[in-house]
Amino acid sequence: MALPNATLEARNVEAVSADDFVLAQIDLDRQRVFAAVQQIADSWRKPPGTTGDALDRLERDGLLESAAALHGGR
Repeated sequence: MALPNATLEARNVEAVSADDFVLAQIDLDRQRVFAAVQQIADSWRKPPGTTGDALDRLERDGLLESAAALHGGR
């Protein structure tokens, strides 16, 4: 459920896509975001995952630009 624009504006909040949000986090601290992706991959046990697998999952989930930025910034 999306919040009405008036509600967002009253709180000085901007609605952004998940991809735009993650891109903003990458701009703030690429290493920390990449470390989080590594942690996600490390948490997969059956089957075990790699960082590439986690980035592929981000792509499948629609975070195309974020995954591309992290693929290029290893």
